[in-house]
Amino acid sequence: MDKNGEGRTELDSHADTCVVGHDTALVIQDFGRQVTVHGYMDDISSAKCKTVSAVVAYDHPETGDTFMLVIHQAILIPKMKTNLLCPMQLRDNDIQVN
Repeated sequence: MDKNGEGRTELDSHADTCVVGHDTALVIQDFGRQVTVHGYMDDISSAKCKTVSAVVAYDHPETGDTFMLVIHQAILIPKMKTNLLCPMQLRDNDIQVN
């Protein structure tokens, strides 16, 4: 989170699935299964992480409307400060990415 207590979410074309942080997204479902994640931090070669469904808020910059974005089958990495949306995963689920 930034100094205002707001989380950040970015598109990441290098990721092969969406990733959320513990403090930057609201976990609404824990699938009770772990995956092994490689290469996301310099000091960790691999780690076991949960798969979850989570919600993040998006504030439209022009209208000020807030949208709740539900991210299914995301990897929860507790130390992540920025949520990562995988464009490939979104497109595979018929979500238009511009």
